[in-house]
Amino acid sequence: MKICPDPVQKQCRIWLSHQESARCRADPAFQQTCRSYRAQGYQVCVYAGGQEPLLPHVTALLRRQDSLV
Repeated sequence: MKICPDPVQKQCRIWLSHQESARCRADPAFQQTCRSYRAQGYQVCVYAGGQEPLLPHVTALLRRQDSLV
């Protein structure tokens, strides 16, 4: 789990691997982290990894977007 607070935008981005995302919702430390940042007025954004590698899919999406412009 990687926690990336952004005080300027009042956002806390939490990045989870696929393995972490499967068990994280029940993890008291994860829940406490979310509560803590929300109590400080942050928007909490959780990004959970899937089973597929992310880079090829993002690359394909960006190439598709470029072809539409």
